[in-house]
Amino acid sequence: MVCGRPSLSRKCHVRRGAPRGIMEGRRVSSQPAPSRCVQQHDAWGRVQDDTESSKPLSVERLREAQAFMAEIREIQRNAGVSLSGRAWLDDDIVAISHRTRSQSHVVRAVAHGTDDHVCDKLMEGFEEMCRRRKHPIPPHLRRDVYRLLASELHVNATAFNAPLSSMVRPTIYHGDISGMLHDEEFASFRETPGLFRYAVTNYPSDPQGFLHKALSTVAELERDPEFALLRDTPSVFRLAAVNNPSDPHGFLRKGLATIGELESDPEFASLRDTPSLYRYVAFNNPSDPKGFLRSVLMTIPELERNPAFESLRDTPSLFKQAAVRNPSDPAGFLRRMISTVAELERDPDFASLHDTPGLLRYAAVGYPSNPKSFLRRVISTVAELERDPEFVSLRDTPHLYKHAAVHNPSNARDFLRKVLWTVAELERDPEFASLRDTPGLFRHAAVSNPSDPRGCLRRVMATVAELEHDPAFATLRDRSGLFRYAAVGNPSDPKGFLRNALSTAAELERDSEFETVRDTPGLFTRAAACYPSDPRGYLRRVMATAAALERNPEFSSLRETPWVFKHCAMHYLPEPDEFLRRVVATRDQLARDPEFEGLHPTPGIFVEAAARHPSQPQCYLRAVLSKRSAAVDNRHKDGKWTRAIEPRAHDNPGESHHR
Repeated sequence: MVCGRPSLSRKCHVRRGAPRGIMEGRRVSSQPAPSRCVQQHDAWGRVQDDTESSKPLSVERLREAQAFMAEIREIQRNAGVSLSGRAWLDDDIVAISHRTRSQSHVVRAVAHGTDDHVCDKLMEGFEEMCRRRKHPIPPHLRRDVYRLLASELHVNATAFNAPLSSMVRPTIYHGDISGMLHDEEFASFRETPGLFRYAVTNYPSDPQGFLHKALSTVAELERDPEFALLRDTPSVFRLAAVNNPSDPHGFLRKGLATIGELESDPEFASLRDTPSLYRYVAFNNPSDPKGFLRSVLMTIPELERNPAFESLRDTPSLFKQAAVRNPSDPAGFLRRMISTVAELERDPDFASLHDTPGLLRYAAVGYPSNPKSFLRRVISTVAELERDPEFVSLRDTPHLYKHAAVHNPSNARDFLRKVLWTVAELERDPEFASLRDTPGLFRHAAVSNPSDPRGCLRRVMATVAELEHDPAFATLRDRSGLFRYAAVGNPSDPKGFLRNALSTAAELERDSEFETVRDTPGLFTRAAACYPSDPRGYLRRVMATAAALERNPEFSSLRETPWVFKHCAMHYLPEPDEFLRRVVATRDQLARDPEFEGLHPTPGIFVEAAARHPSQPQCYLRAVLSKRSAAVDNRHKDGKWTRAIEPRAHDNPGESHHR
């Protein structure tokens, strides 16, 4: 009970002998001396009133308040107990706390728009922590403590993209904890920001401790050979460590068993080209995975038939994603995504990404709260990787830089190192010798199937063999790369994909608008296969870019090999000028190299090496020299050797290819 309770209209009450530094410099009320009980409360600083209007803002006092808050939080941490349970604040503290909050502009601004008394819970919760640790808030610091608490709450809610109410307890315990988002120790969790939010809201007294344990568990699971098949989806390990900390191994075993059952079920055969879907369902819908997939299979055709989503038909995985991740409103999910993508396409900051619309869609789907921030990080990371000499061999497949930046933002370099190591192993393997002329395929296997790249390549080879023997695709046999593209990108129906591509390519070739590029028929096939939603738009961009490059006086030395402009426009749309500058520099460097002096009569070969083999132009030229030497030896053995081989026009593979 509180006896002799004073009126809240009094400015303050001070008993004689009040400690200096607490009430020093304060105007003492002329009211009668308070009772002994109230004097006791004054000594603990419980009924002193120091509202925001009573004093101007003082930086020194804010620093003092900050130091007090840090001290009391340290005491709370050392106590090793939680703040759960009922609060036992005196009525005087509750009243003065309410008055201080109501007169603070900062507190009112933070609380604006909330209807669950968030700031009341925050301030009174902090007061209760001080009471339990027997370190009450000094009266002259109360308003500044409240200001700082409100500011910390706002910072935390913004940083973790969480409602204010969920950040009350973490703020009481730790204050501003947004720094953990940038802690290098937790860098591997940055691609799943929801994990930080989960930690601070469910483990408010020690979120870092929870994350440390999760990191340890994830590392243990990744090393376990039993779960090697899941290493290309590290989010599964995080899910096990976070949601099933008591038995993560059992959780993963059950999920693997479910995946095997779903993959072998003929009812879900149409989903086998997206195996990640089985994993998602197995680990996120373990109670009824088959029932969930049946619902997905019913939803996908509805979305595909909807004319509002016609522009998405070349990326059917989006329909699956909408049906899986937003089962309650998949159509609304796709409309929001289309709207966001359109906004991103209009933004000049992302002009370099227009050739990869899938990335814009990925940002809209995976980072709906701030897709622009995500894309800026991707662009910055890609630029760093492209400049890094360690990854120079990947410059002829620039999409790998984007893949690393998008899917491994916390450790893009380690991801690429692993890719390079896997590719080197696959290239040395005699089983895949027939694929060595398409090194991109090794990279695809290393990137898309890191847990079983050899299995991926075996499936591709089997599909390619089947397509090559099919008479329906006899006209494509001189373009084996297209068979491989179909096998890799459309494993569920490669034949249907090729039929559509052939039909579209023939239609494009007949179109008089594209008459100027009929000397490169592979361009029509590429447009039909790689840009099925808008092949004409792709061809127009290629033609416009190639023409602009050919007119540019900076590249006049390349006009003798005009195919290079089309090649650049086809494969390097984001930065064609920069690509051609590298081609010119590499061409000149190769021409000066005495090792290749014998190739000077066919200067186009240097352009071919620089443009088509940018990662290893010297290796390509050595191979050319080796073939010519072998041809010379054969002629000499046949008695036909009379003079040095004269260079011919088609010795330039680039010119021959585009003849």
